[in-house]
Amino acid sequence: MDQLPPESQESLKKTGITRLRVKLERAGYDIDEIGEWDRPQLLEAAAREMAKELAETTVVVTQEPPEEPEEGAQVNPPAAETGSVASDPDASAFRALGLELDEKRFLREERKAELEAQERREIREAQERKEQAERQAELKKAEFEFKKV
Repeated sequence: MDQLPPESQESLKKTGITRLRVKLERAGYDIDEIGEWDRPQLLEAAAREMAKELAETTVVVTQEPPEEPEEGAQVNPPAAETGSVASDPDASAFRALGLELDEKRFLREERKAELEAQERREIREAQERKEQAERQAELKKAEFEFKKV
């Protein structure tokens, strides 16, 4: 966790257990394994993954200060002052709608991952019950054969 910026640490601490598990599953962790982890283990693994992502996406951008215009030269105002997309209320609404759609998509994927994990657990439990029943049947058969002799 220490390798992350404070904002990222705070955001990660607020993340729910289910969402942490989904993030880790998407990162390639085994869902059955992370299903057994407690919150501190999930947070640490998620922090490592987030640090990897930050390291991969960090780009150093250098920008030279703008040159002073010559006396009498026409100066164009910054884009935000000219009614650009950045200052357009429709663009803000569009971005908000996009974020809302992303959140809904994430929640849908999260629910799907939860259902898939639950289905895998149920299949595994059913298989374990079947194997246990087979072992019980073998024991009874062996017991019956023993009494017969």
